[in-house]
Amino acid sequence: MTNARHKPKRLAVVILVLCCGSVPVLAEPDKPVTVGPMLKLDEIIGIVNDRIITRGEIQPIVEEILLAAKEQGASPEQLRELRRQHWQRAFDQQVEKLLLLEAGERENIRPNEDLVQQVLAEQLQRFESEQDLLRNQLPPRLGPAEDATIADYTKIVREQQQIREVIGRKIGPPRFITPKELARHYKRYKDRYVLPERVKVRQFLVRFDPEKSKYPEYADAVEAATRHLEAVRRGTKTFAQINQAHSDGPYTEFGGLVQLTETSEGWIRAGQWHKQLEQAAFALEAGKVSDLIELEPIPGDPVREIYFIQLETKEAERQQTFKEVQDNIRMEIRAKEQAEKERKLRDELRKNAYILQVGGTIE
Repeated sequence: MTNARHKPKRLAVVILVLCCGSVPVLAEPDKPVTVGPMLKLDEIIGIVNDRIITRGEIQPIVEEILLAAKEQGASPEQLRELRRQHWQRAFDQQVEKLLLLEAGERENIRPNEDLVQQVLAEQLQRFESEQDLLRNQLPPRLGPAEDATIADYTKIVREQQQIREVIGRKIGPPRFITPKELARHYKRYKDRYVLPERVKVRQFLVRFDPEKSKYPEYADAVEAATRHLEAVRRGTKTFAQINQAHSDGPYTEFGGLVQLTETSEGWIRAGQWHKQLEQAAFALEAGKVSDLIELEPIPGDPVREIYFIQLETKEAERQQTFKEVQDNIRMEIRAKEQAEKERKLRDELRKNAYILQVGGTIE
């Protein structure tokens, strides 16, 4: 992690950081450190030119990742490996952030304040209050949202915009891709542009939760699901009608039509949905309704789910035409080339910087 021109010894340094976020001050190693009520101890783990990286900037990010992995059942060995990987990744990302901001300051590249204010306004519209925005958008290293202000978030947005400006100025705009290049790319990678078989499906769900279910026993939930299934099959009610009236699922406003993402338009491809539901869906004919599908219980989770589904439509696998995908190809080529330019920029900034990583990972 150290530039070849500099080979300093490893350091162990303690710094004082004001809780309000002021610039850390190096403590003198031969004098005792007095910590007042408004101060907290932090530790330098890296030096980038004349800037520092502290443990408090990296550790909360890594701990959040580890907590999520632990909740998903990661083993101690997996957690140790994740800790090592994400600690280094977070450190490297912080190094590159500091180098890009430094380049912006050095070359007087400022963030576009109109864009900063636009981002702030859009984010404030997304959330009910400033506190709600801070709680959801601030990185974990800044601590509880109750201790932060909108100024903290504004600083982050401004830094992000400044980094975008620096990268944009340094690597320049994407080049023009000729029609011949697009056609050549399509011919060479034609197999990439095959639309796999896909389906649109309506679902009906009965959820059984022993703690708050409207059904006394699981068997009662199965009986209710069976009753609703028979009503659909007899034609006394449409799938949409019974879904809106009785389903416990999330798609009642769409008549049960499954919408996995905002941009999917209801289409589901293999591997995108629950395995049991997916198998049933791809086996059905358009307009047909499945039998009851009782999902396999999750170990330790008392909640059970019972489904039946109706296949709206199915499309077979097909080759996309050049006309369909040429805009996507143009974006792919440009994105790849811009990413390579950005990688070279980051490497060049590292090459000409003094970078020292101190200490290891989280204990």
